[in-house]
Amino acid sequence: MLMLESPSHRSTPRPGDDRMTLPRARGEVPAEELLGRRAFALAPWIAVSLTAFGLMLSDLIRTWGGPIDRFVVGTSLAMGVVTAVLAACQDLPIGRRYRRSLWVYVLGSAVVLVFLASLAVHDDGVASVFYVAACPLAAYFGFVFPYDLRYFTLGGLVGATVLVQVLNAHTALFDAAIITTLVYAAWGCGTLVSVGHARIAKISRRLSSYDRLTGSLNRRGFMEQFERAVAPGDSRDESIALLLVDLIGFSAVNADGHEAGDELLGWIGGRLPSLLPDRAELGRLGDDEFGVLLPGVTRDGAEEVARAIRMELHGRISAAIGVATSQTRDIDAPDLFRVADAALAVARTAPLGVHALVAGTVARGRTAARPSGVMPGPPALTYAQIRATGRVPRVVERGEMDNRVVTLSLLLVAAAGVPVIVRGMLGHDTNVYDEIVRYGGVFWVMGFLLIAAVVRGRAIPERSRLGLFVVTSSSILMAIGVGVAALAGGGLTAPIIAAVFLKVLFDAAVSPYDRAWISLGIMGTGWVVVAVLGPTSALWVVPLHLALLGGSYALGTIGQRAMRQTASHAKHRPLVDDLTQLPNRVGFRRWAEEAFYVSATTTGTPFGVLSFRLNGLHRFNATHGHAAGDQLLIDIAALLVQRLPEAHVIGRTGATEFTAAVAMSKARDAIWLTDEIRAAILDVLGVTVGYGTCPEDGATLEALWRVAEERVFNGRQGGHGPQFPSALAAGRATAAH
Repeated sequence: MLMLESPSHRSTPRPGDDRMTLPRARGEVPAEELLGRRAFALAPWIAVSLTAFGLMLSDLIRTWGGPIDRFVVGTSLAMGVVTAVLAACQDLPIGRRYRRSLWVYVLGSAVVLVFLASLAVHDDGVASVFYVAACPLAAYFGFVFPYDLRYFTLGGLVGATVLVQVLNAHTALFDAAIITTLVYAAWGCGTLVSVGHARIAKISRRLSSYDRLTGSLNRRGFMEQFERAVAPGDSRDESIALLLVDLIGFSAVNADGHEAGDELLGWIGGRLPSLLPDRAELGRLGDDEFGVLLPGVTRDGAEEVARAIRMELHGRISAAIGVATSQTRDIDAPDLFRVADAALAVARTAPLGVHALVAGTVARGRTAARPSGVMPGPPALTYAQIRATGRVPRVVERGEMDNRVVTLSLLLVAAAGVPVIVRGMLGHDTNVYDEIVRYGGVFWVMGFLLIAAVVRGRAIPERSRLGLFVVTSSSILMAIGVGVAALAGGGLTAPIIAAVFLKVLFDAAVSPYDRAWISLGIMGTGWVVVAVLGPTSALWVVPLHLALLGGSYALGTIGQRAMRQTASHAKHRPLVDDLTQLPNRVGFRRWAEEAFYVSATTTGTPFGVLSFRLNGLHRFNATHGHAAGDQLLIDIAALLVQRLPEAHVIGRTGATEFTAAVAMSKARDAIWLTDEIRAAILDVLGVTVGYGTCPEDGATLEALWRVAEERVFNGRQGGHGPQFPSALAAGRATAAH
């Protein structure tokens, strides 16, 4: 009997990743979990610490040879030490405990904002070089903080800016308007990035609830809808019915090749919708099992739908349908599923193939086969939405949603340049750069509008020439415009220089790493030009600016990694089997092809495919219930991962089929591996094993897989793979309860 600790082995290594893990929410990783990771928790504290120490060093250089400004140096030193200690404590128990709390970062950000505002009031007001750090802080607010805190943080930023201007009115109103506009633009850019990635995650969640083969909900999506519909409560005052449809003889169809089985499933997915009421939910629960949820349908109505489904399928395949209905509010999802499971067991031997039971009249003998990890919150997708959109949720390509983010951000930056142009037009000429701002500012704004027009409505793949054009052209235009405006307003001490840090952070948050480096290089070059051509009296601020450049790039990069991991996890979920957490058939093919390519072209290691077909699982489920069968599959998946630790990828590629891509060079190696696995599983279920080795059996993954499945079929035809012993099966069923 298999008695394994399966949770630690439910994922399998794949090319390019250490271990496949899934987020705890439906495609979105909450801010608390992101910040709970060491890398994401360290970044903001280190950035603030470096900025504080850079500010202290800059002020010491400014007062070199004279009395130091004790307030600036003291507060900067205190802030730098405190944030450095907080960063160092991330690996201590207290740090690991509190770094998941979003309110720790909210409070810390508020303290940093008060720190910057105090220094600005002490210095020259809003236009102080000390206050330019508020721009990357504003972008961080919009990018990381959840939606319900964004407007609160924006109010705090704008309120702090206005308060500084009121307390220290030395700053000209136009300069105050410039820095206020930049703070708002920074917050807006950060928010746009967050919204864009959230849309990607939302569409990925929809795809994770959708079965591409049948055009219906998959097991995860159906169970989410089912549990919400059957949730007990006073609001549910109507009857509800659940149908479990089991295809009889589907394994024989697959024996002729999975293409025949896939065609049949696609046909079923196209035919069943016309038989269902408008509010019905249809889902594919397994390779050969479907679920139908019928809210507001009585027992007679449910039986009528079941008979119509069986009649529709009769021309191509037989089906057994279990019907469970309930008219009471105290029946929960496990009870209704258990009753439908019991009705299905009777229907398999019933002459008409349909059997109906009423929830509350069946003794509690088995547990419903519920998938693990059904998530709370609003449903990601309903079958009605699938039908309304043609049952084909749109797949978002990498970078596609970024065009909206980039377009709106370009427009926002163009709008932020308007106060600078107005200031140049209304101000007095002090140097030649004022003339350039006055007459060239309009063309600068028009340049950003032109880039936005080019991007609008077009996908921006990460490695495309369009993406390179957008990053390079916008960076050059920004560097020229900011550089000229800064030289017209005091060089490195001009408040407009804050736009440099904003641009670096934004590009690091939305662009691939090589593109972000291009942006950093261009903006850094523009900053160097300002330092060289500007007044030498402004060079004291160089340490602060270097710290802000590094901190802005680090915050943008960390934020991009966080959102990429969120979207990546969500996109991987449709490739993973809900029950065993191994790759499904689509996922296995994808990652096995990657492994085969690497083996054939790079490492030259041997490659083979092992296929395992379980015998008697349907009878096991009919006798002991799906809960026992599901637990058995989980244990077998864990066993395969445990016994094949060096496998490239292991997947559950069918209801009773597992497939592994392993390093083996000849039939003798394959026989040794298959005999070991068969010996481990035979005490519970019968198993037939096939193999294909490269190059003896083929030179492609598909050829090896086909040969392995043919050997499985021949083995089953020859009577190999004894059925499971009834005593051990009963023990497995007891253990599952």
